[in-house]
Amino acid sequence: MGQAKMAKWAAILVLLAAAGCGGQIDPESQKIIDKASAAYEAKDDKAVIAEMDQFLARKGSAKYSAPGWQVRGKAKLRLGDKAGAEWDLAQASMLTRDDALRAETLVMLGDIAFDKGDPAGAKNRYGQALELLSKGKKLHDHALLRMGCVLQCLGNWEDADLYLQRVDYLYPDGESACQARLIVNARAWTALVGQYDDEAAAKLESRRLTEKGLAAFIQPAVRNDRLVYLVMAGRHQTRQQAQAAMPAVLQAAPQAALDVTK
Repeated sequence: MGQAKMAKWAAILVLLAAAGCGGQIDPESQKIIDKASAAYEAKDDKAVIAEMDQFLARKGSAKYSAPGWQVRGKAKLRLGDKAGAEWDLAQASMLTRDDALRAETLVMLGDIAFDKGDPAGAKNRYGQALELLSKGKKLHDHALLRMGCVLQCLGNWEDADLYLQRVDYLYPDGESACQARLIVNARAWTALVGQYDDEAAAKLESRRLTEKGLAAFIQPAVRNDRLVYLVMAGRHQTRQQAQAAMPAVLQAAPQAALDVTK
């Protein structure tokens, strides 16, 4: 979904959900919501937050406040305030009685936890969201993919494959499926040092890393429909273990990055 459509959807969601929860919204609150919705569509996130601050502070707004919390959380997220966004989105997920809104909010909370390196927290949020989502629903493919990634972070490789395979089966033409195919059937975390078209060059780099005391190896792979040779260092069960080993790898190869391997 494009940004304009997403913004429009969010604005409509605020209006409909607010009007449908606990009776008729008062005219002054409606004006505030209209302003916030227009500001969100215009990507004026500071104005969204200001309007929603006013809305959420109004007496009696609690009965239809969940969409307000969510939209303010989205605005904060776009501004880079992940802590503030996480708080607002958590309020929305607890207060809403709308399954679609709750599922979307839980996925966003899962993304925040995932990005800050909290796989256990992300697993919990994605799990809750997937209980509300099914094939074809918004964010279902994303939640499946991210659950697979989270389980890989925790070293639960076979369980991760079940989610990654579902993405590929249910959404074969989507971007999430493309990403899932790259990591399905992985069984370890490693440091990706480089990608080479020439096997001899890959062997030379692997030998250099080995001489520096690293457990280097070469993994053939298909990238963009061509055969390449990935040079990697180390095999670890969990992402946390691989992260702990990264300083030594970075000394020998500053460009190295965490990755998964078979």
